[in-house]
Amino acid sequence: QAPLPAPVHDAARAVQFLRWKAPEWNLDPQRIALSGGSAGGCTSMWILLHDDLADPNASDPVQRESTRVSGAAVSSAQPSIDPRVVSSWVGPNVLQHRMIHRAVGERTMEGVLRNEEKYRPLFEEFSPYNHLDGKDPPLFLTYGKDVTLPAKNGGHGIHHPVFGIKTKEKSDALGHECHLL
Repeated sequence: QAPLPAPVHDAARAVQFLRWKAPEWNLDPQRIALSGGSAGGCTSMWILLHDDLADPNASDPVQRESTRVSGAAVSSAQPSIDPRVVSSWVGPNVLQHRMIHRAVGERTMEGVLRNEEKYRPLFEEFSPYNHLDGKDPPLFLTYGKDVTLPAKNGGHGIHHPVFGIKTKEKSDALGHECHLL
């Protein structure tokens, strides 16, 4: 219901909340890992690869907690939500899927394309691939085996194995621990 950044920031705050409650709930705050599929995998990757969102000067004690996690295991996740990037990787059919336009609050992909400059900062910020820098915790990726290009339809495109291949290639080039199945 709420477009970016709300859902991703909510998930990051959940990590901070777990850390804040760790003593009370007998959790090890250094052993928090994330997992998810599709959009949940994209969110998990974003938190894993993004710089820490902790604000040590916040009046809210939860906001002072770290968002850094020890690892993530995701399936069929999108390393990028940028229409230009994903269509260049897997073909134009990926744009038939509603995930990209709904992520920014548009009703249609045509609305995104008409207002591309308005959404460019969101696409860049919330594409995990853009935050991969080689200093991140380990990542495990799983995807289906149908590597047909271009993608057959929106569903195939938005979960395409090429997303894992592109992430693994960049990870390897940067010395980041990434495993792809």
